[in-house]
Amino acid sequence: NLAGRVQYQWDISPAGQVKAVRVTRSEVANGDMLNGCVMKVFKDMKFPAAKNKQPTTADIGFPFGKES
Repeated sequence: NLAGRVQYQWDISPAGQVKAVRVTRSEVANGDMLNGCVMKVFKDMKFPAAKNKQPTTADIGFPFGKES
């Protein structure tokens, strides 16, 4: 019964490792378990090293469940 959009933001080190993940906005009621799973996926991701040797912050929203 989880439905709605969740906005996630994550910090990527210059080496390509995800250092932090946070929920910046959520329309999903009681979505703690969902967010925990999604945040673990982000933390396990590996990105290419930054050519400019600078950290990056990504910010994107994902829809979950069926739209009404």
